[in-house]
Amino acid sequence: RAYAGSANGGVWYWEEAHGAWRPVGSWGLQPGMVAAGERAQLSLTIGALHVEFGRDGGDNDDPAGDVVYAGTGELRPGRISSPGGKHGGIGVLKLEDPIATVLANPGGVPWQVEGGTQMLGKGIYRLARNPDFAVPGSPVELVAATSDGLYFRSGNFVAGADWQEVPRSQFDHDADDRLVFTDALWSETSGL
Repeated sequence: RAYAGSANGGVWYWEEAHGAWRPVGSWGLQPGMVAAGERAQLSLTIGALHVEFGRDGGDNDDPAGDVVYAGTGELRPGRISSPGGKHGGIGVLKLEDPIATVLANPGGVPWQVEGGTQMLGKGIYRLARNPDFAVPGSPVELVAATSDGLYFRSGNFVAGADWQEVPRSQFDHDADDRLVFTDALWSETSGL
């Protein structure tokens, strides 16, 4: 099986049994979250995916245990939204239901959103998870490399929760430089 994210097409799922890519949910938003016509707020713009195959089920071969996070926003988001333009994100999405349930209801909203106002309008390049907490049910620590900084969260995924920006003082840069982080890796021995 495989998951894929696209710049203006959302998250897709493929498995050999069906032989075709299928959309994971609809727009990925809670009803009423976006006013009609505000295309910039739609989560069809996926910049990063982080998938843990079989994590919740204990068996890598069981898709019901897959944990899926999607970083929204194109990698170089535009300031003004237009059809076919580059769209900023709304934060990080987490798939809330097993993939079979989601695929059985393609018009549903299977995602929860975190990232609050910190990630609104940004593009997320990469999501990385602390491997020290790899046991199912343990707290999750994630980092997001974005078009405007590095962000961190710890604990259970909570819809609407904020992420913390990693202090810019930790990086060697000029104070007026825009910090664009294109990648993140979490090492078991040295941390983030």
